Amino acid sequence: MVDNPSLVSRYVTLFADSISTAASVYTEDMDTDYHDPGKIIDIESRRQKFGQNYKNKQVTMLTHPIMRRFCDVEFCDKNMYVETSNVAAVSCIHNCIQTCNCV
Repeated sequence: MVDNPSLVSRYVTLFADSISTAASVYTEDMDTDYHDPGKIIDIESRRQKFGQNYKNKQVTMLTHPIMRRFCDVEFCDKNMYVETSNVAAVSCIHNCIQTCNCV
C-alpha cells in the first residue's frame, strides 16, 4: 500500500506516540501524573484545518504532516510535540473527510 518504508516507520512511530498521550497532547513532555491545561494542544482545530485544506486541494508538504520526513525542517514545526499533534490530528480522518463533520 505504501511504497516508502521510512514514511511507514514515521507514521507508526508518531501514531504510537499520539496514542500514548490519548487523553491530551501537550506542548512539552509531561509527567504521567501531571496535567497542565495551559499546555494542551487543540487537536480538533488542527483536524478541522487539515480537512479544509484537503477539501480545497491544498495538499502540500506544508499542509500535510504525514507527507513530511523528520528532517524536513522547513515544513515541520520546531516543537516535536506540536508536530506529533499534527500527525495525530490527521491520521484518523483520511477515509472520512467527505462525510465527517471535521470541517
